[in-house]
Amino acid sequence: MNTFMFAIKKTDIESIEELRNSYYTNVIAPMDDMWESGIIPGGDFYTIEKENIFGYFVVDADNTLMQFFIKEEYENEAQDAFEFIKKQNNINTAFVSTYEPRYLSLCLDKNNGVEVNSILYIEMKAAEIKKPLESITSDFATMEELDAILAYDIEKVGIPDGDWLAEYTKYLISDQRMLLFKIGDEIIGAGEMRPSYSNPSYANIGVTVSNDYRKKNIGTYILSQMRLLANDKGLKAICSTTIDNIASQKVITKSGLGPYHRILTVKMK
Repeated sequence: MNTFMFAIKKTDIESIEELRNSYYTNVIAPMDDMWESGIIPGGDFYTIEKENIFGYFVVDADNTLMQFFIKEEYENEAQDAFEFIKKQNNINTAFVSTYEPRYLSLCLDKNNGVEVNSILYIEMKAAEIKKPLESITSDFATMEELDAILAYDIEKVGIPDGDWLAEYTKYLISDQRMLLFKIGDEIIGAGEMRPSYSNPSYANIGVTVSNDYRKKNIGTYILSQMRLLANDKGLKAICSTTIDNIASQKVITKSGLGPYHRILTVKMK
C-alpha cells in the first residue's frame, strides 16, 4: 500500500471531540488526569486522513508522540499510518500507557528501549490512618481563602507562580474539590479530588504538604481523607506519581492504594 496516500492536518482538541470520545472507548482503565487534562491538551493535535478522517495523534514541542488513535474499523491502516507519522514528524520518542493497548502495541513494535515514566495507583485495601497531630483541622477551601492558598502553594510547597495556578485553584474550590488542613490558621497541607473524565466512576486524588510539616505522616493522612471523600461520592480513588518520586510512592501505598498501570517512555527506532 502507498502510505503517501495519508494526509496529516493540524487541528485543535475541540474539533476532534468525536474522535477523542471513540478513543476513550479503547482505554481499558481510567486515565491519569495530569496527562489527560494537563499535559496532552497542551500538545499539538493532528488528524490522519485518507478518503476521510479516520484517526488523530498528539505531539509535544519536542515532537514526542503523546497519543495516537485510529478508528477500529480502520485498524488495518494502523501500522502504516503509525510509521508514516513517525517519519513525517521525525518522532523518536513516545509517551504511552499500559491502559492504551492498541497504541502501546504499535510503540513496542518500533521500540529501541522502554522506561517507566510514571506509576498509576488505584485503591486496593482499607487503610485507617490516624491523625498524626491532634491539632489538625480540615474543611473545604473557600474563595475567601484564595490568596492564602496561593501563598501556601508558592511559598510552602514550591509551586511556580502563574495565572494558571489561580484559575486551577478556583476550579477546585468551586465544586468542593479541595480540602485544607490547618493547625490554627496556618495551612499545613491540602488535598484535591477531581472526578475522572475518562471514567466517571473514578476520582483522581492528590496532596500537597507544607515544607515545614513534611516527614510527619501528614501526606498519608491527607491522601487517606481524600480517598474517603471520593468514596463518599460513590467514586473509587486513583492517583499517580513519577517513577523517581520514592517519597510519594510510600505515601500512596501507606494510604491503601496499589500500582495498577504505568506510563512509559518508549525510544523509537
